[in-house]
Amino acid sequence: MENPKEDVKKVIQQLVCRPTLTSQAEVVRTYFTSDAKFFHFYVTVAGGRNDLTAIYQMAEIFGNYQAVQFHGIVYDEAANAMSVHMTVYACPWQSLRREHGIVFFTLLELVDRMLQDGRNVKLIKIQRDFIDRSVTLAVLPIIGLVYNSTKLRTFISNIIVFLAKHACSVVRVLYPHKV
Repeated sequence: MENPKEDVKKVIQQLVCRPTLTSQAEVVRTYFTSDAKFFHFYVTVAGGRNDLTAIYQMAEIFGNYQAVQFHGIVYDEAANAMSVHMTVYACPWQSLRREHGIVFFTLLELVDRMLQDGRNVKLIKIQRDFIDRSVTLAVLPIIGLVYNSTKLRTFISNIIVFLAKHACSVVRVLYPHKV
């Protein structure tokens, strides 16, 4: 990437916006170092490009990526690092073809590389993904609807508290304290 703040959008889109497995592998070969590392909630990979390609391709097959929406990109030139706040839209097969927006905060650590033609580019050495909510619960057919809805979670929580209070009242009536 010659201009990381702008080029990172293109890189991420090529990785998650309905790519072919071949084009995904080419993006990893082009923009990641040979010893790239990947840290995620579910998996950590430190085996380089081949392992990273396998992870991205497995995620594409099971997650069925559709699109990405960027919320913010911050590039720290002094630290040679970049943070990307985005929502990746996917239609996992197990969620009965419903689209899910997964909010990511990704930290990319970059390194400078001189290409054979004399250009200086930045390659991704370490990718760290942080997610807002558990993807596993979000994609389950019925549980996912409750998990993704703040109103439903609040409503169900209030019902549980209401029932717990009344259960305590019933227990006090049935088993009064002896003084």
